[in-house]
Amino acid sequence: MPKPKEILCFSNLPWAERTTRRQMIMSRMRDVKVVWLDPPGGRSGIRGKRPAPFKPYPHVTVYSSNGFLSPGSSFFRADPIRGQRGYLAYVRDILKREELSAPLLWLYSPVYAPLITGIYHEGLVYDCADLPDRLPWKKSVSIEKQAISLCRRADVVFAARRDLYRKLAGINPKTYLLPNGIDYRPKKDSGDPRTGSYPRPIVGFAGDVSEAVDLDLIEEIGRSIDGTLVLATTGEMRDKLSREDFIRITSGENVVPFITDSQPVLLDAVSDFDVCIAPYLEKAEESDLRSRVFFAYLASGKPIVSTRHSALIESFPDCVYTAGDNAEFLGLLKKAAAGDDPARRERQRVFADGCRWEARISEIRRLLAREGYLLD
Repeated sequence: MPKPKEILCFSNLPWAERTTRRQMIMSRMRDVKVVWLDPPGGRSGIRGKRPAPFKPYPHVTVYSSNGFLSPGSSFFRADPIRGQRGYLAYVRDILKREELSAPLLWLYSPVYAPLITGIYHEGLVYDCADLPDRLPWKKSVSIEKQAISLCRRADVVFAARRDLYRKLAGINPKTYLLPNGIDYRPKKDSGDPRTGSYPRPIVGFAGDVSEAVDLDLIEEIGRSIDGTLVLATTGEMRDKLSREDFIRITSGENVVPFITDSQPVLLDAVSDFDVCIAPYLEKAEESDLRSRVFFAYLASGKPIVSTRHSALIESFPDCVYTAGDNAEFLGLLKKAAAGDDPARRERQRVFADGCRWEARISEIRRLLAREGYLLD
C-alpha cells in the first residue's frame, strides 16, 4: 500500500498573496513535504533568470517553472519531444535537490499530463478547480479533452464544483466532490471610518461586478433601497465593466462603491453589511473569488439574499433567501433587513463550520486514505 509523505504539486496559478484553493490545500498539509511548481510565467525573474525557490511555510517549497522548456513555450511547441525531455530533466533535478523519492503527484492543470509518465510517483491526484475552454497556446485544442484524458489516468480526482463533478464522475469512479472552503473570520467591522455615516440597513455586495452579475437588479436595488447599497469590488473587476454600466449601477443616491485591489480588504467589507446579496445570473459559472465571497457571507452570520444561482444554492438551500425574479428579490431583501430568523442563522453557522478549510483537509485525508494514500 503506497504511503506518500511528499507531494509534488503542478499548479496552474502562481503562489501569490491572493490565496487560492491550491494554496489553501497545500499550506495545510503541514506534516507532508510539499514541492510546488509555479506555472510558466508565474513569477518574473531578473534579466530572464528564474527567481530563487522560497518557503512560504516550513513544509512548502515553491519553485518557478522553467518558462523556456514549459508546455506552451515557443521552444516546446516547436519541438515537443525535445521540450518534454528538457522539462523532465528540470523537474528531476528538483526532485533530486529536494530528495523526493516517490511523491504523490498533484496536478491542477492537464497540460502537464504528458510529463507524468517520466516521473516516478506513488500516485496521481487531479484536483479540477476549473476547465478553461482552450489550451492557452492552441486555439483548436480543447483543454476539456486533455482534462478527460488526465481524469482517466488519475488515481483520485477532486472536483471543486457540482457541474465538474457530474462531468468527471462518469469518467473516473474515484471522483469526489470537494468544494472550496472558508478562510474567513468575521470581524466586528471593517475599520472603514465612513461606515458609521451610512444610513442603515447596509445591503452589501462583494465580488466581481461583471457579466456574471444581474446589473439591472443591482440598479433596481439602488433605486428602491431605504438604507445603503455598498458595492465592494476590485479595480480590475470594475474596469471590466463599461463606463456606462458602472455609472448606471452606482448613480443611485444611496449607492456607495467600495473599490480595493486587496482581496482580504474586499472580504473585510462584509463585516459592515447588515444583509449580503448575491445577484448573480443563473447562467454564471462559479469562480474562485465568487465562492470565497459567498463563504465569507456564510461565516459572517448575516442574512443572504440570492438569485437562483444553482452552483451556490444547491449546497446551501436552507440558509439563503432565494428569489426567482427581481420583485421577489426586493421583497426578500426587505424581509431580511427587517429582522433575521434565529433558526436560519443557526443553520448558517453550522454550514459555515462544516465548510472551513480545516474540515476540507480532513475530508481530503479521509478520501486519500480510502484509496490507500496515507498522509497521516
